[in-house]
Amino acid sequence: MTSNHLNFSDCIGTDTLNLSEMNNNFALIDSEFAQRGINLLWKGADPTGATDSSAALLNAIAENSDTIFIPKGVYALHTNLTVPTAKRLVFDQNARFRPNRNITLTIDGIVTANAFDWIFDLTNSGKIAGSLKVDNIYPQWFGAKADNITNDYLAIQHAEDLASIGSATVIFSGTFAISASIVKKSNSHWFGYKSKIRRIDNANPSVSSFSLVYAPENTKSWSIRGIEFEAIDLGTKLAKGITSGFAPSRNNSCIDAYRSYDWAIKDCVFRKFSQAILYRGCSNFSIVGNSFFSDTGKTLASMLDGTYQPYNDYGYTGAIIFGHLGNQPDPQKSKNFIISNNYIEAMGLDIGVDALAQTYDENPCIISNNIIIGAQCSIQAYRGSYDDLGYAETFRGNIQIDSNRLYVAWEQGIYIRQTNGIVVSNNHIECAGLALAGASNPGGSSVGAIVTRINPFRLPKHSALPSDQIGIDIINNRIVNPGRNNTAIDAAIHVKIPNCRIINNDIIREKVNFPTLAQGAAIIVDSSEWLLSAEIRGNRIDYFQTGIQWAGSPREHSEVEQSIIEGNTFKNCGTYGILLDTFRVNGTLIKSNQFHNCTLAIAMRNTPYSTIEDNYFNQCIKGIQLRPGNLASDYVKLKSGNTYTGIDNGLKGGGTLIIRNNDFVDVKETHSVSPDGDTSFHGRCAVWEGDRINNRPKLANLFNSATPDAANTARVWNQHDRVQNKTIVSGQVYEKICIQGGMYGSPPTTPITCTVSDNSAVATNVSSVMNIGRGQYLMVGTSVKYVLAVNYLINQVTFDSIFTSNAIDVPISLSPPQFANLIVCP
Repeated sequence: MTSNHLNFSDCIGTDTLNLSEMNNNFALIDSEFAQRGINLLWKGADPTGATDSSAALLNAIAENSDTIFIPKGVYALHTNLTVPTAKRLVFDQNARFRPNRNITLTIDGIVTANAFDWIFDLTNSGKIAGSLKVDNIYPQWFGAKADNITNDYLAIQHAEDLASIGSATVIFSGTFAISASIVKKSNSHWFGYKSKIRRIDNANPSVSSFSLVYAPENTKSWSIRGIEFEAIDLGTKLAKGITSGFAPSRNNSCIDAYRSYDWAIKDCVFRKFSQAILYRGCSNFSIVGNSFFSDTGKTLASMLDGTYQPYNDYGYTGAIIFGHLGNQPDPQKSKNFIISNNYIEAMGLDIGVDALAQTYDENPCIISNNIIIGAQCSIQAYRGSYDDLGYAETFRGNIQIDSNRLYVAWEQGIYIRQTNGIVVSNNHIECAGLALAGASNPGGSSVGAIVTRINPFRLPKHSALPSDQIGIDIINNRIVNPGRNNTAIDAAIHVKIPNCRIINNDIIREKVNFPTLAQGAAIIVDSSEWLLSAEIRGNRIDYFQTGIQWAGSPREHSEVEQSIIEGNTFKNCGTYGILLDTFRVNGTLIKSNQFHNCTLAIAMRNTPYSTIEDNYFNQCIKGIQLRPGNLASDYVKLKSGNTYTGIDNGLKGGGTLIIRNNDFVDVKETHSVSPDGDTSFHGRCAVWEGDRINNRPKLANLFNSATPDAANTARVWNQHDRVQNKTIVSGQVYEKICIQGGMYGSPPTTPITCTVSDNSAVATNVSSVMNIGRGQYLMVGTSVKYVLAVNYLINQVTFDSIFTSNAIDVPISLSPPQFANLIVCP
């Protein structure tokens, strides 16, 4: 028996039909179907699309039913209509609306349809608007085929336009081919499931470049997740002559965000591009967990064996690129963003991740936990295509580059140019700096693992506002096998920005990979960038020709804090452990370092007033070698950067170096000078004491007859200094004490004169201060004076004691020390 759920009346008698009861039954049926929904056909809609179905839809909307059912067919709309919030549209398979040109169907209610059905036909240039009450919107609703052949550009754009009005997510499934940029809108989020968006002609392109997705200025609150993108690989683009421009959306990029904010790109895949993600002037965004593949055909093997040939035009290509406008810096900085946990294969491209604007402003961000393989430069914070116009607020980048894994970089692992205020920490950089070094490299002397370059504060034109107080920290990084066997490298780490700290890094070449060790340093400092100081501590350096090289250049400079090279370990350095040639007078503290199996552990040139103490030397050929430029008589020449024009008066003297408490074990030549014959090791020191050779103290003040050498030495002796006799002989003096400080050296060959004033310690009108420097003892007239300061700009010298009369043309000459016998052997 069939149940009577609708409570039908019995309208059929024995001989008659009860019309009243039958009408009641039909009313019940109508009521039931009305509750289930109004069928659009009931209102006279035309499913062929030949005539206008606007009136039918309007009548359906007017019905009391909450649901309007659209059966299979195409329904033309010639009138603007609005489906209110209370109504629900239910689409049968192959059912769709087709509004005419300039006709808008506004839907504010619920839409129920299959994800892959075409329900909005906009081929007549109509429009769908409104805030749909749906969780998801699908490009297929607008006619996308997602078959990798059909041009789905318009369908995706229509879906994006509609999604941005409400709160729905655009869901992608399938492969979408497009012929123009999809313009990203605010408040729209994309999610992909086994989906791809590609340039429709990328296999054989013939028209100009365009960005697959373009987020224009002021676009905000959007995201893209789980979609694969594919533009044109760089090799094909160049071979086909496809043009690009720096203007927004005119690049061969997958996503181009221009002055957009509050956005995210996550879990996407990018293939075949000049720039996968291009961002300019954006803020508050994240690029996390994506994969990038350049697909250029260039290989890691060719980079490792040196046969790699870069493209002729690869500049500003890469996975994640901070772009600029091409002919001017972008006046709007990017800020407060994170790029992390991405996997990047960038063979053939310029950059893995680009982190700095071309504008002179900060660019605060975090670049962390990325794996980057095969770029010309893995991570770049690059500034310098344009001049500072004179009103830059800061040169600080304010960037943290942390915990990235960088493998095979043709030129640089991390490249920081013309900016400060950056932290580089905990990165693993392997096989970076594979290109030819120096003049052989078209890119200049910037090949290495971590490169800082172009000190913005030395440029002739720059704003007075930026400060160099905040430097660059390079901390706890591991650099493995930089450069190539038998090929020179500029350096593994380049320190060319003021106030850098290089702390606790491992910089190691494995011997098995470098059977022939070519020239190059683990750390190079200055290299004509006018640095005053740096701090280098706790690094472990193994198997380089040179451990640390300070390659200074003449520059007028102030005296600031000493540079520090402390607590480092140098092993297997083929030429030098430390080579200092700073051209600075503030000195360098070289302390508590360890040297093992180095040809020459420490070489000092043009670095006066430095201290070498508490270092350990083991199995080195030479320990400490002192070279020219370390005397007080070199002071003015170095401090003025060779700008002082006074005559060279021939005065030479005043050792400045402090060398003490160093240990030498199995070192063939512990202390030496180069060249021999101009000044002795002893003479280049202000203090030399406490060194030990194979655990035996080195008695540095032993002289024949306890008389210090006066010839061929420039040593300063201070009151109370003691000297001893090399031999102990009964009746001979064993020890003498200095009772009047002075110095040996070369006297002036041209007279030096000055003016002195009563009750003043300052000598003025000095005929030439060229060879006068801090720490010298000079005879001024008839009194011995100690030099505290020299002002070469006004030919003035400040001494340690005052003059007691006024005089002019007072002679200045060398003042040897005076000793008295202290101990005579019984």
